[in-house]
Amino acid sequence: MLLSRKYLIYFLSIILLFSLVANLYIFSKRNKVSENLNEKLTAYKTELFDMNKKNVELEKRLSLIDKSAKKNEDEVTEQKDGSSKQNDFDPVGEIENTVNRFVEYTFNTEANTYVDRKKLARNYMTDNIFDLIFSADGIDESEQKIKLETGRVEVFIQNDSDEVIVFYTMDKELLQSGYKETVENYIKLEVTQEGNQLKVSNIEPLIMTEGGL
Repeated sequence: MLLSRKYLIYFLSIILLFSLVANLYIFSKRNKVSENLNEKLTAYKTELFDMNKKNVELEKRLSLIDKSAKKNEDEVTEQKDGSSKQNDFDPVGEIENTVNRFVEYTFNTEANTYVDRKKLARNYMTDNIFDLIFSADGIDESEQKIKLETGRVEVFIQNDSDEVIVFYTMDKELLQSGYKETVENYIKLEVTQEGNQLKVSNIEPLIMTEGGL
């Protein structure tokens, strides 16, 4: 009976020893697995950080490329627009516009608009004509006897010449009597290029007869 107990204790001790060794082995193996996982996780984190850094650099490069491409596109567009504006230049239209503005600012006598007309008129006539027509600083409405207002304007451009013939109508009103009439006039203008602007450089009244000039 005593031997049986000793044998049982010995057997249980061996089993306990084996269990302890097994647990130590499993624990050691788990630690190695955990260390491997931590190492892999650290490597993944490092790789992810490097990838993010490369992505940021790539986005910066793409942004610079986009800006450069947009700048080139804008320059090409500006060149096309500039070329289009040059191609769209209409000398006849420019002359007609200059003549119409000259007639409007020169022959209208509305006192309230004199200052504004004087400011704008300089763009459409040379200095000598401007100083001749707009010598006064303003118009005294109380002393004005005649009111003139231009109506229809027709411009006849002579080929290969800087001279144009202008026909225009004018509403004339005598302020004291209230008498009104519409008159027709012809003038000959000389147009010259001054910088980028066409301007009237000379004006000559024309007397029309039934057969013409």
